[in-house]
Amino acid sequence: VIILLLCYFLQAYRRTYCAPFWDDMSAVLEWLPGYFNANHSIDKLRLLWSNYWECKTPVSRMVSLFFIKLSGARFLILQKYFNGLLLVLLSWLMAIQLDDKAKRSFTFLLCLLLFLNFQHFHTALCAFSGTTYYLCLIFGLLAFYFRQRKNKSGLALSLLFAVMSAVTFGNGLLVLPLICLHNFTEKEFKSSILTVVLTSIVAWFYFNGYHPQRLSDISHFSWIGCIEYFILFMGNHGQFLYSKVVVVIFGVFPLVVAGYFIFIKKQFYKTPVLLSILIFMIMTALMASGFRHQISVNQGLSVRYGFYSLTAFVSSVLLIINELDYELIKKQQTKILHAAAVFTAIKLFFFYPEMAIGQEETREMLSDWKKHGDIVADHTPFYIKGATVIMGNCEKIKVWQLFPGDTAVANNNLFTIQYINEHNRWRKP
Repeated sequence: VIILLLCYFLQAYRRTYCAPFWDDMSAVLEWLPGYFNANHSIDKLRLLWSNYWECKTPVSRMVSLFFIKLSGARFLILQKYFNGLLLVLLSWLMAIQLDDKAKRSFTFLLCLLLFLNFQHFHTALCAFSGTTYYLCLIFGLLAFYFRQRKNKSGLALSLLFAVMSAVTFGNGLLVLPLICLHNFTEKEFKSSILTVVLTSIVAWFYFNGYHPQRLSDISHFSWIGCIEYFILFMGNHGQFLYSKVVVVIFGVFPLVVAGYFIFIKKQFYKTPVLLSILIFMIMTALMASGFRHQISVNQGLSVRYGFYSLTAFVSSVLLIINELDYELIKKQQTKILHAAAVFTAIKLFFFYPEMAIGQEETREMLSDWKKHGDIVADHTPFYIKGATVIMGNCEKIKVWQLFPGDTAVANNNLFTIQYINEHNRWRKP
Protein backbone atom coordinates (compact mmCIF):
# COMPACT_ATOMS: atom_id res chain seq x y z
CA VAL A 1 0.00 0.00 0.00
CA ILE A 2 2.82 2.40 0.90
CA ILE A 3 4.64 1.73 -2.38
CA LEU A 4 1.43 2.24 -4.35
CA LEU A 5 0.73 5.55 -2.61
CA LEU A 6 4.30 6.73 -3.17
CA CYS A 7 4.10 5.87 -6.87
CA TYR A 8 0.81 7.74 -7.29
CA PHE A 9 1.87 10.91 -5.52
CA LEU A 10 5.32 10.87 -7.18
CA GLN A 11 3.58 10.73 -10.55
CA ALA A 12 1.23 13.47 -9.40
CA TYR A 13 4.26 15.58 -8.45
CA ARG A 14 5.80 15.06 -11.88
CA ARG A 15 2.56 15.86 -13.70
CA THR A 16 1.20 18.67 -11.54
CA TYR A 17 1.87 22.33 -12.13
CA CYS A 18 0.00 25.53 -11.43
CA ALA A 19 -1.56 25.81 -14.87
CA PRO A 20 -5.37 25.50 -14.89
CA PHE A 21 -6.68 22.40 -16.58
CA TRP A 22 -10.16 21.82 -17.99
CA ASP A 23 -12.81 22.98 -15.45
CA ASP A 24 -10.18 24.86 -13.43
CA MET A 25 -10.44 27.64 -15.99
CA SER A 26 -14.20 28.11 -16.27
CA ALA A 27 -15.29 26.94 -12.81
CA VAL A 28 -12.56 28.54 -10.67
CA LEU A 29 -10.40 31.18 -12.35
CA GLU A 30 -13.29 32.79 -14.20
CA TRP A 31 -15.23 32.98 -10.95
CA LEU A 32 -12.51 34.17 -8.52
CA PRO A 33 -12.14 37.86 -9.60
CA GLY A 34 -15.84 38.52 -9.09
CA TYR A 35 -15.72 36.88 -5.66
CA PHE A 36 -12.67 38.78 -4.40
CA ASN A 37 -13.82 42.08 -5.90
CA ALA A 38 -17.29 41.81 -4.30
CA ASN A 39 -17.81 44.46 -1.63
CA HIS A 40 -20.50 42.72 0.41
CA SER A 41 -20.77 39.27 1.97
CA ILE A 42 -24.19 38.70 0.42
CA ASP A 43 -22.69 39.21 -3.04
CA LYS A 44 -20.01 36.63 -2.27
CA LEU A 45 -22.64 34.17 -1.09
CA ARG A 46 -24.60 34.68 -4.31
CA LEU A 47 -21.47 33.94 -6.31
CA LEU A 48 -20.79 30.81 -4.24
CA TRP A 49 -24.34 29.65 -4.94
CA SER A 50 -24.27 30.52 -8.64
CA ASN A 51 -24.57 27.73 -11.22
CA TYR A 52 -21.70 26.01 -12.92
CA TRP A 53 -23.41 24.59 -15.97
CA GLU A 54 -26.45 22.74 -14.54
CA CYS A 55 -24.99 22.32 -11.04
CA LYS A 56 -24.52 24.16 -7.77
CA THR A 57 -20.95 23.69 -6.54
CA PRO A 58 -20.44 25.86 -3.43
CA VAL A 59 -18.58 23.14 -1.51
CA SER A 60 -15.95 22.66 -4.23
CA ARG A 61 -15.53 26.43 -4.55
CA MET A 62 -15.04 26.74 -0.79
CA VAL A 63 -12.33 24.06 -0.98
CA SER A 64 -10.55 26.17 -3.62
CA LEU A 65 -10.92 29.28 -1.40
CA PHE A 66 -9.45 27.32 1.52
CA PHE A 67 -6.35 26.38 -0.49
CA ILE A 68 -6.01 29.96 -1.73
CA LYS A 69 -5.98 31.06 1.91
CA LEU A 70 -3.47 28.33 2.71
CA SER A 71 -1.02 28.65 -0.18
CA GLY A 72 -2.01 31.69 -2.22
CA ALA A 73 -1.39 31.51 -5.95
CA ARG A 74 -0.23 27.89 -5.78
CA PHE A 75 -3.65 26.63 -4.67
CA LEU A 76 -4.26 24.49 -7.77
CA ILE A 77 -1.22 22.33 -6.97
CA LEU A 78 -2.26 21.64 -3.38
CA GLN A 79 -5.83 20.95 -4.40
CA LYS A 80 -4.67 18.28 -6.85
CA TYR A 81 -2.73 16.54 -4.07
CA PHE A 82 -5.81 16.86 -1.88
CA ASN A 83 -7.80 15.04 -4.57
CA GLY A 84 -5.34 12.14 -4.36
CA LEU A 85 -5.96 11.91 -0.62
CA LEU A 86 -9.70 11.87 -1.30
CA LEU A 87 -9.21 8.79 -3.48
CA VAL A 88 -7.38 7.06 -0.62
CA LEU A 89 -10.23 7.98 1.75
CA LEU A 90 -12.81 6.72 -0.75
CA SER A 91 -10.94 3.40 -1.10
CA TRP A 92 -10.85 2.94 2.67
CA LEU A 93 -14.53 3.86 3.12
CA MET A 94 -15.57 1.34 0.47
CA ALA A 95 -13.34 -1.39 1.88
CA ILE A 96 -14.73 -1.15 5.43
CA GLN A 97 -18.26 -1.77 4.16
CA LEU A 98 -17.53 -5.50 3.87
CA ASP A 99 -19.14 -7.61 6.59
CA ASP A 100 -16.05 -9.77 7.21
CA LYS A 101 -13.29 -7.63 8.75
CA ALA A 102 -10.68 -10.14 7.59
CA LYS A 103 -11.40 -9.17 3.96
CA ARG A 104 -11.01 -5.43 4.47
CA SER A 105 -7.23 -5.05 4.16
CA PHE A 106 -7.30 -7.03 0.92
CA THR A 107 -10.19 -5.00 -0.52
CA PHE A 108 -8.56 -1.73 0.54
CA LEU A 109 -5.49 -2.60 -1.54
CA LEU A 110 -7.75 -3.73 -4.39
CA CYS A 111 -9.60 -0.40 -4.34
CA LEU A 112 -6.32 1.52 -4.32
CA LEU A 113 -5.07 -0.45 -7.32
CA LEU A 114 -8.22 0.40 -9.25
CA PHE A 115 -8.73 4.02 -8.15
CA LEU A 116 -5.16 5.38 -7.96
CA ASN A 117 -4.39 5.82 -11.63
CA PHE A 118 -4.30 8.58 -14.19
CA GLN A 119 -6.68 7.05 -16.69
CA HIS A 120 -9.32 9.56 -15.64
CA PHE A 121 -6.85 12.42 -15.89
CA HIS A 122 -9.61 15.02 -16.10
CA THR A 123 -10.37 14.28 -12.46
CA ALA A 124 -6.86 13.29 -11.35
CA LEU A 125 -5.15 16.42 -12.70
CA CYS A 126 -8.03 18.90 -12.79
CA ALA A 127 -8.26 20.41 -9.32
CA PHE A 128 -11.92 21.42 -9.48
CA SER A 129 -13.28 18.31 -11.19
CA GLY A 130 -11.45 15.95 -8.84
CA THR A 131 -12.70 17.73 -5.74
CA THR A 132 -16.24 17.86 -7.11
CA TYR A 133 -16.51 14.23 -8.25
CA TYR A 134 -14.73 12.65 -5.28
CA LEU A 135 -16.31 14.71 -2.49
CA CYS A 136 -19.81 14.25 -3.90
CA LEU A 137 -19.37 10.48 -3.87
CA ILE A 138 -17.74 10.44 -0.40
CA PHE A 139 -20.57 12.52 1.08
CA GLY A 140 -23.11 10.21 -0.56
CA LEU A 141 -21.33 7.12 0.81
CA LEU A 142 -21.29 8.61 4.33
CA ALA A 143 -25.00 9.46 4.03
CA PHE A 144 -25.80 5.83 3.17
CA TYR A 145 -23.49 4.59 5.94
CA PHE A 146 -25.06 6.65 8.73
CA ARG A 147 -28.57 5.86 7.49
CA GLN A 148 -28.01 2.29 8.67
CA ARG A 149 -27.75 3.50 12.26
CA LYS A 150 -31.23 3.29 13.72
CA ASN A 151 -30.98 6.33 15.99
CA LYS A 152 -31.48 10.09 15.83
CA SER A 153 -27.80 10.96 15.50
CA GLY A 154 -27.41 8.51 12.61
CA LEU A 155 -30.39 10.02 10.82
CA ALA A 156 -29.13 13.57 11.41
CA LEU A 157 -25.65 12.76 10.07
CA SER A 158 -27.13 10.88 7.12
CA LEU A 159 -29.26 13.85 6.11
CA LEU A 160 -26.38 16.29 6.68
CA PHE A 161 -24.05 14.37 4.36
CA ALA A 162 -26.86 13.97 1.81
CA VAL A 163 -27.30 17.75 1.69
CA MET A 164 -23.51 18.20 1.43
CA SER A 165 -23.48 15.82 -1.53
CA ALA A 166 -26.32 17.77 -3.20
CA VAL A 167 -24.44 21.08 -2.98
CA THR A 168 -21.15 19.57 -4.16
CA PHE A 169 -22.28 18.35 -7.58
CA GLY A 170 -25.51 17.85 -9.50
CA ASN A 171 -25.78 14.07 -9.13
CA GLY A 172 -25.63 14.55 -5.36
CA LEU A 173 -29.30 15.55 -5.59
CA LEU A 174 -30.05 11.83 -6.00
CA VAL A 175 -28.85 10.91 -2.50
CA LEU A 176 -31.79 12.37 -0.55
CA PRO A 177 -34.46 10.63 -2.69
CA LEU A 178 -32.55 7.35 -2.35
CA ILE A 179 -32.46 7.68 1.44
CA CYS A 180 -36.15 8.51 1.41
CA LEU A 181 -36.88 5.41 -0.70
CA HIS A 182 -34.86 3.22 1.67
CA ASN A 183 -36.77 4.62 4.66
CA PHE A 184 -40.12 3.88 2.99
CA THR A 185 -39.13 0.30 2.11
CA GLU A 186 -38.09 -0.31 5.72
CA LYS A 187 -41.35 1.29 6.97
CA GLU A 188 -39.55 4.03 8.89
CA PHE A 189 -42.36 6.52 8.27
CA LYS A 190 -41.21 9.29 10.63
CA SER A 191 -37.76 9.31 9.04
CA SER A 192 -39.39 9.21 5.61
CA ILE A 193 -41.54 12.25 6.31
CA LEU A 194 -38.54 14.18 7.66
CA THR A 195 -36.49 13.22 4.58
CA VAL A 196 -39.29 14.28 2.22
CA VAL A 197 -39.58 17.66 3.95
CA LEU A 198 -35.81 18.21 3.83
CA THR A 199 -35.68 17.13 0.17
CA SER A 200 -38.41 19.63 -0.67
CA ILE A 201 -36.57 22.44 1.12
CA VAL A 202 -33.26 21.63 -0.62
CA ALA A 203 -35.02 21.40 -4.00
CA TRP A 204 -36.70 24.79 -3.45
CA PHE A 205 -33.41 26.51 -2.63
CA TYR A 206 -31.63 24.68 -5.45
CA PHE A 207 -34.12 25.44 -8.22
CA ASN A 208 -35.50 28.79 -7.07
CA GLY A 209 -34.36 31.23 -9.76
CA TYR A 210 -32.54 28.36 -11.47
CA HIS A 211 -30.71 29.62 -14.55
CA PRO A 212 -28.26 26.96 -15.78
CA GLN A 213 -25.44 27.99 -18.09
CA ARG A 214 -26.34 25.07 -20.34
CA LEU A 215 -29.39 22.86 -20.59
CA SER A 216 -29.83 20.42 -23.44
CA ASP A 217 -32.80 20.80 -25.78
CA ILE A 218 -35.30 18.17 -24.58
CA SER A 219 -37.17 18.42 -27.89
CA HIS A 220 -34.45 16.20 -29.37
CA PHE A 221 -34.92 13.50 -26.72
CA SER A 222 -34.49 9.97 -28.04
CA TRP A 223 -35.11 6.81 -26.02
CA ILE A 224 -32.68 4.82 -28.17
CA GLY A 225 -29.99 7.51 -27.84
CA CYS A 226 -30.62 7.73 -24.11
CA ILE A 227 -30.22 3.97 -23.62
CA GLU A 228 -27.07 3.84 -25.76
CA TYR A 229 -25.55 6.78 -23.88
CA PHE A 230 -26.44 5.09 -20.57
CA ILE A 231 -24.68 1.82 -21.48
CA LEU A 232 -21.60 3.65 -22.81
CA PHE A 233 -21.47 5.78 -19.66
CA MET A 234 -21.67 2.70 -17.40
CA GLY A 235 -18.88 0.93 -19.30
CA ASN A 236 -16.75 4.02 -19.88
CA HIS A 237 -13.69 2.83 -17.94
CA GLY A 238 -13.34 -0.21 -20.23
CA GLN A 239 -13.14 1.60 -23.57
CA PHE A 240 -9.99 -0.09 -24.81
CA LEU A 241 -9.26 0.75 -28.46
CA TYR A 242 -12.57 2.67 -28.42
CA SER A 243 -14.40 -0.60 -29.05
CA LYS A 244 -18.05 -0.25 -28.10
CA VAL A 245 -18.35 -4.03 -27.73
CA VAL A 246 -15.92 -4.02 -24.79
CA VAL A 247 -17.61 -0.94 -23.34
CA VAL A 248 -21.03 -2.62 -23.49
CA ILE A 249 -19.68 -5.66 -21.62
CA PHE A 250 -18.29 -3.45 -18.86
CA GLY A 251 -21.51 -1.42 -18.86
CA VAL A 252 -23.83 -4.40 -18.51
CA PHE A 253 -21.81 -6.07 -15.70
CA PRO A 254 -22.83 -3.61 -12.89
CA LEU A 255 -26.44 -3.78 -14.07
CA VAL A 256 -26.44 -7.58 -13.80
CA VAL A 257 -24.86 -7.41 -10.33
CA ALA A 258 -27.37 -4.78 -9.18
CA GLY A 259 -30.27 -6.84 -10.53
CA TYR A 260 -29.01 -9.97 -8.78
CA PHE A 261 -28.67 -8.32 -5.36
CA ILE A 262 -31.95 -6.37 -5.63
CA PHE A 263 -34.32 -8.94 -7.13
CA ILE A 264 -32.77 -12.32 -6.28
CA LYS A 265 -30.92 -11.71 -3.00
CA LYS A 266 -33.58 -9.13 -1.96
CA GLN A 267 -30.85 -6.99 -0.38
CA PHE A 268 -32.49 -3.70 -1.31
CA TYR A 269 -34.56 -4.05 1.86
CA LYS A 270 -31.37 -4.32 3.93
CA THR A 271 -29.78 -1.59 1.78
CA PRO A 272 -26.08 -2.34 2.30
CA VAL A 273 -23.90 0.69 1.58
CA LEU A 274 -22.13 -0.86 -1.40
CA LEU A 275 -25.45 -1.63 -3.10
CA SER A 276 -26.62 1.92 -2.39
CA ILE A 277 -23.46 3.29 -4.04
CA LEU A 278 -24.01 1.03 -7.06
CA ILE A 279 -27.61 2.24 -7.40
CA PHE A 280 -26.37 5.83 -6.98
CA MET A 281 -23.95 5.36 -9.89
CA ILE A 282 -26.65 3.77 -12.07
CA MET A 283 -28.98 6.70 -11.37
CA THR A 284 -26.12 9.12 -12.11
CA ALA A 285 -25.69 7.46 -15.50
CA LEU A 286 -29.44 7.73 -16.13
CA MET A 287 -29.40 11.41 -15.20
CA ALA A 288 -26.44 12.10 -17.49
CA SER A 289 -27.96 10.17 -20.38
CA GLY A 290 -31.23 12.08 -20.11
CA PHE A 291 -29.56 15.49 -20.26
CA ARG A 292 -26.52 14.84 -22.45
CA HIS A 293 -27.38 12.31 -25.16
CA GLN A 294 -28.85 15.11 -27.29
CA ILE A 295 -25.34 16.58 -27.58
CA SER A 296 -23.82 13.30 -28.75
CA VAL A 297 -24.30 9.68 -27.77
CA ASN A 298 -20.54 9.20 -27.94
CA GLN A 299 -20.07 11.80 -25.20
CA GLY A 300 -20.79 8.90 -22.86
CA LEU A 301 -17.26 7.77 -23.75
CA SER A 302 -15.71 11.01 -22.47
CA VAL A 303 -12.78 10.07 -20.24
CA ARG A 304 -13.96 12.47 -17.53
CA TYR A 305 -16.96 10.22 -16.80
CA GLY A 306 -14.81 7.11 -16.39
CA PHE A 307 -14.56 7.67 -12.64
CA TYR A 308 -18.29 7.03 -12.18
CA SER A 309 -18.11 3.94 -14.36
CA LEU A 310 -15.14 2.64 -12.36
CA THR A 311 -16.95 3.28 -9.06
CA ALA A 312 -19.90 1.20 -10.27
CA PHE A 313 -17.48 -1.56 -11.29
CA VAL A 314 -15.63 -1.50 -7.95
CA SER A 315 -18.91 -1.54 -6.01
CA SER A 316 -20.04 -4.56 -8.02
CA VAL A 317 -16.79 -6.43 -7.39
CA LEU A 318 -16.89 -5.70 -3.65
CA LEU A 319 -20.50 -6.87 -3.43
CA ILE A 320 -19.45 -10.19 -4.97
CA ILE A 321 -16.41 -10.50 -2.69
CA ASN A 322 -18.62 -9.80 0.31
CA GLU A 323 -20.76 -12.82 -0.60
CA LEU A 324 -17.87 -15.24 -1.11
CA ASP A 325 -16.33 -17.35 1.64
CA TYR A 326 -13.22 -15.85 3.24
CA GLU A 327 -11.13 -19.00 2.75
CA LEU A 328 -11.84 -18.90 -0.98
CA ILE A 329 -10.90 -15.21 -1.14
CA LYS A 330 -7.74 -15.87 0.86
CA LYS A 331 -6.62 -18.50 -1.63
CA GLN A 332 -7.37 -16.33 -4.67
CA GLN A 333 -6.49 -12.85 -3.37
CA THR A 334 -3.01 -12.80 -4.94
CA LYS A 335 -4.46 -13.66 -8.36
CA ILE A 336 -7.18 -11.06 -7.93
CA LEU A 337 -4.66 -8.35 -7.03
CA HIS A 338 -2.43 -9.33 -9.96
CA ALA A 339 -5.43 -9.12 -12.30
CA ALA A 340 -6.33 -5.68 -10.91
CA ALA A 341 -2.73 -4.49 -11.37
CA VAL A 342 -2.61 -5.74 -14.97
CA PHE A 343 -6.03 -4.21 -15.68
CA THR A 344 -4.89 -0.83 -14.34
CA ALA A 345 -1.57 -1.03 -16.23
CA ILE A 346 -3.37 -1.70 -19.52
CA LYS A 347 -5.66 1.27 -18.90
CA LEU A 348 -2.70 3.49 -18.11
CA PHE A 349 -0.92 2.43 -21.28
CA PHE A 350 -3.96 3.06 -23.40
CA PHE A 351 -5.13 6.34 -21.89
CA TYR A 352 -1.74 7.94 -21.17
CA PRO A 353 -1.52 9.64 -24.61
CA GLU A 354 -4.66 11.66 -23.90
CA MET A 355 -3.13 13.00 -20.71
CA ALA A 356 0.14 13.74 -22.51
CA ILE A 357 -1.62 15.57 -25.34
CA GLY A 358 -3.73 17.54 -22.88
CA GLN A 359 -0.65 18.71 -21.01
CA GLU A 360 1.20 19.56 -24.20
CA GLU A 361 -1.75 21.65 -25.35
CA THR A 362 -1.82 23.38 -21.97
CA ARG A 363 1.87 24.29 -22.05
CA GLU A 364 1.69 25.46 -25.65
CA MET A 365 -1.28 27.66 -24.82
CA LEU A 366 0.49 29.19 -21.82
CA SER A 367 3.66 29.76 -23.83
CA ASP A 368 1.67 31.51 -26.57
CA TRP A 369 0.00 33.68 -23.96
CA LYS A 370 3.26 34.71 -22.31
CA LYS A 371 5.10 35.32 -25.60
CA HIS A 372 2.35 36.94 -27.69
CA GLY A 373 -0.28 38.03 -25.16
CA ASP A 374 -2.85 35.77 -26.78
CA ILE A 375 -3.49 32.16 -27.75
CA VAL A 376 -2.02 31.63 -31.20
CA ALA A 377 -2.61 27.92 -31.73
CA ASP A 378 -6.01 26.24 -31.67
CA HIS A 379 -6.55 24.93 -28.14
CA THR A 380 -10.33 24.95 -28.10
CA PRO A 381 -10.66 21.33 -26.86
CA PHE A 382 -8.89 22.37 -23.67
CA TYR A 383 -9.61 26.06 -23.04
CA ILE A 384 -12.69 28.22 -23.18
CA LYS A 385 -12.91 31.46 -25.14
CA GLY A 386 -11.50 34.41 -23.26
CA ALA A 387 -9.01 32.26 -21.36
CA THR A 388 -6.28 34.90 -21.61
CA VAL A 389 -8.55 37.58 -20.11
CA ILE A 390 -9.54 35.24 -17.27
CA MET A 391 -5.92 34.39 -16.40
CA GLY A 392 -4.89 38.03 -16.64
CA ASN A 393 -7.65 39.08 -14.24
CA CYS A 394 -6.56 36.45 -11.71
CA GLU A 395 -2.94 37.57 -11.92
CA LYS A 396 -3.98 41.17 -11.27
CA ILE A 397 -5.67 40.31 -7.98
CA LYS A 398 -2.84 37.86 -7.11
CA VAL A 399 -4.99 34.81 -6.44
CA TRP A 400 -3.27 32.79 -9.16
CA GLN A 401 -0.13 33.06 -11.25
CA LEU A 402 2.23 30.97 -13.33
CA PHE A 403 5.55 29.81 -11.92
CA PRO A 404 8.85 28.87 -13.61
CA GLY A 405 8.38 25.61 -15.46
CA ASP A 406 4.63 25.97 -16.02
CA THR A 407 5.18 27.13 -19.59
CA ALA A 408 8.36 25.15 -20.26
CA VAL A 409 8.36 22.62 -23.05
CA ALA A 410 7.69 19.20 -21.61
CA ASN A 411 10.37 16.53 -21.71
CA ASN A 412 8.81 14.40 -24.42
CA ASN A 413 9.87 10.81 -24.64
CA LEU A 414 9.46 8.83 -27.83
CA PHE A 415 6.16 7.40 -26.67
CA THR A 416 4.58 10.81 -26.13
CA ILE A 417 5.97 12.34 -29.34
CA GLN A 418 4.68 9.42 -31.38
CA TYR A 419 1.13 9.86 -30.18
CA ILE A 420 1.12 13.63 -30.39
CA ASN A 421 2.55 13.81 -33.89
CA GLU A 422 1.02 10.75 -35.51
CA HIS A 423 -2.18 9.99 -33.59
CA ASN A 424 -4.19 13.16 -33.13
CA ARG A 425 -7.26 10.94 -33.38
CA TRP A 426 -6.89 10.39 -29.60
CA ARG A 427 -8.52 13.73 -28.90
CA LYS A 428 -11.49 13.16 -31.22
CA PRO A 429 -13.41 10.49 -29.23
